[in-house]
Amino acid sequence: MRWLEVIRVRTLYASASVLSYLTAAGETLTAIPELKRVEIYAGMPANTDIAIHLLWEKGAPPPYGSEPGQRMVSDLRKFGLVDHTTWRRREVPDTTLGRDVKEAGMHIDKP
Repeated sequence: MRWLEVIRVRTLYASASVLSYLTAAGETLTAIPELKRVEIYAGMPANTDIAIHLLWEKGAPPPYGSEPGQRMVSDLRKFGLVDHTTWRRREVPDTTLGRDVKEAGMHIDKP
């Protein structure tokens, strides 16, 4: 099962220390085989909001996120406000496209 863990941080000002922490954490996370992708986003127009997306491919998502995600949340609290959520992909039939879409988050190319 695929599921997504989203960690958002809101700082008072753009912080190089947050990005250096995330760079170091990213190197550690790449060693976890079940973690398929790590993406980092900066808010627009200011860079004071940062979102980290962790895409997992393993059993059902824990209700409070993965252990590495929980550690990251704990570490990021020193930089500002932190929000941590988990999302699971759902099977949703989509009859408007004339076919079943197996998962709501599925990528669909436009004709």
